[in-house]
Amino acid sequence: MRVRTVLVNVATVVALAATPVAATVVTRYDVEPRHQPGPTTEQASPAAQQEASRYWTSQRMAEATPVSTERDKTQTLRATRELLGDEDSSLPSSPRSRASQHRAAPSAVAPQAAAGGLATTTAGAKWNGGNSVVPSIGLAYFTDGVGKMSCSAGVVNSQTGDLVGTAGHCCKLGRSFYKNWTFVPGHSAGEAPYGKWPARQLFTTTGWAHRQDDNEDVCFAALSTVNGQHISQVVGANAISFNASESVGVHSFGYPGPARRYNGVYYCAGITYPDNYAHGSTDVALPCKMEEGSSGGLMLANFNGTTGTVVSVNSKGYEEAPGVMMGPRFDSSIKRVYDVAQVS
Repeated sequence: MRVRTVLVNVATVVALAATPVAATVVTRYDVEPRHQPGPTTEQASPAAQQEASRYWTSQRMAEATPVSTERDKTQTLRATRELLGDEDSSLPSSPRSRASQHRAAPSAVAPQAAAGGLATTTAGAKWNGGNSVVPSIGLAYFTDGVGKMSCSAGVVNSQTGDLVGTAGHCCKLGRSFYKNWTFVPGHSAGEAPYGKWPARQLFTTTGWAHRQDDNEDVCFAALSTVNGQHISQVVGANAISFNASESVGVHSFGYPGPARRYNGVYYCAGITYPDNYAHGSTDVALPCKMEEGSSGGLMLANFNGTTGTVVSVNSKGYEEAPGVMMGPRFDSSIKRVYDVAQVS
């Protein structure tokens, strides 16, 4: 998540309910776009893909830091330090973020229901359910010409079997797409148990590419095959749904903090609700204290311990809303990008 706030709320465990989400893989275009139709995209040459595979050694992965947008680079990892139990006092204090441009909702509260749906919620904990890793969730590594960076990401269903979903700011910021973009599924303890998968093409929304519209902060990466296999054949894939309810039970996964500082994936679980904190936002909100590094992690409805249905990705937080993660609601503008990416 792009750090615009310090998220330090203590995790709570309560019984909640959620409306199941119908998983769909759509293959047609909407005819009435909300914004300009079609994705903004960039291809990597075969040579660039091979170079990306060679580039990401264990040492370079350990050197990567969570991506930050230019407008957020002075923000802090204080909440991540709390989540990981890190007492490193050298981390700076957080100045007031760009969230100060937004109004704070007077009383935005996560909805609750009486029975069914999610058994428990948490605002941030290490994932230990079933396996220590969720194979379809991992880290994306990339460079911007200055440094080495990382984001969370996850495999989504596609006709090609090669597609990964993440946040738009994990693929492109300003004029340029990032380079050496490589996905490491099931990342844990600096290892790549399922290999390293370079991207052959990146797709983001017109809104994010040209206006940095937070409502469209989404990217899809079409990956190369490795040893003749598609990534979905190796680690599975998550279904995807568009125009889901704003109130859905989800598990949100991510890798908060620099890659070298943790062992395994973290998660939040709860009920999403509309982002009432910012004028013009169509995002959904989730009680969650994961910070930068978790950007791009999938919000999964109907999670069964291995895979689920993607309804959003981790995107940002507001200073006025501590302990809350925002993610773009997957609507028709995002569907158009997916429609192109999933067959490319």
